[in-house]
Amino acid sequence: MSVQPQSEEYIAILDAGSQYGKVIDRRVRELRVESRVMPLNTPTEVLRGDPSIKGVIISGGPSSIYDSNAPSYNKDLFELGKPLLGICYGMQLLTEAFGGEVGRADVREDGQDEITVDTTSPIFAGLSQRETVLLTHGDSIINPGTELKVMARSSANIIAAVQHQTRPLFGVQFHPEVELTKNGVQILRNFLELCGCAFAFTMEDREEKALRLIRERTAKGQKVLCLASGGVDSTVCAVLLLKAIGPERVVCVHIDHGFMRLNESELVVA
Repeated sequence: MSVQPQSEEYIAILDAGSQYGKVIDRRVRELRVESRVMPLNTPTEVLRGDPSIKGVIISGGPSSIYDSNAPSYNKDLFELGKPLLGICYGMQLLTEAFGGEVGRADVREDGQDEITVDTTSPIFAGLSQRETVLLTHGDSIINPGTELKVMARSSANIIAAVQHQTRPLFGVQFHPEVELTKNGVQILRNFLELCGCAFAFTMEDREEKALRLIRERTAKGQKVLCLASGGVDSTVCAVLLLKAIGPERVVCVHIDHGFMRLNESELVVA
């Protein structure tokens, strides 16, 4: 009998185009919580209607929230009733949603900085009053409005973190997912604890779920064609197919189109 995965809960990561989107994904999984990267404009009824979603993280992004081509999002995103962490661009969306003001600061902040932190915020639990973080932004929070309170400031006195007065909604202008933020993993862990995550996810869970889905979605007794380029994605796909339904049902095909590296096709076939 197939062993069922122990973890069905997950964190929804809404991607606003950040170069660090997959890094957020990896950091959450390293903390033994499953995560799924989804478009920023994912319908709120999808997010609200899935009880497996324990919380939401909005990634950073290269756009200004005032750009005409800025990534679109649903205005009721912050009314889900689930804990939410906005990172960089995500914090600016949070601020705009609650009547705050976002604009160009006098100085752009790029690189490591030592920020002053209000450790009464639950996402800063266990941290020092001064923390080294990575900042990379042109727009800043000019005025947080009446519903958000400031929880951190940069060395240039620019708002570096906010939280809602009464709801579990948080924003950080820096990037907790990168190594240049010294205690970023602790910040993410604090947020996941607020979400009520069980910290039970393992890669074995993910593999077993993938094997189960393959068995469910492939026609019984029929062969499956798998195109193998030799890259990570197709190789993992091939291995999972072989494990799930057996080598007698999997036909792997690799095409040497003449643009492979020296001896690469031989390595793929081997």
